[in-house]
Amino acid sequence: MLIRISRAYHERLVSQLVDKSALYYTLMNGMKIVSPGAGETEKVVEFICDADEAQRLVETAEQCCPEAASQIAAGKPMGGN
Repeated sequence: MLIRISRAYHERLVSQLVDKSALYYTLMNGMKIVSPGAGETEKVVEFICDADEAQRLVETAEQCCPEAASQIAAGKPMGGN
């Protein structure tokens, strides 16, 4: 899955996870991206994870950063046409 979330939500999630946990590493392996948004610059983080990790991230986000949960759930499957 390719997940794209706002940088602010990403930072909030990282701050809530235990250092060295699998989800922490998944988030920390993301790439910070700045792209043009609607009238301003959009700062996001993109990262790749499998469907199980994405589900665990959604569950974690629902507890500490509900705004991020919908962005994570909107991730796109990778590979295959």
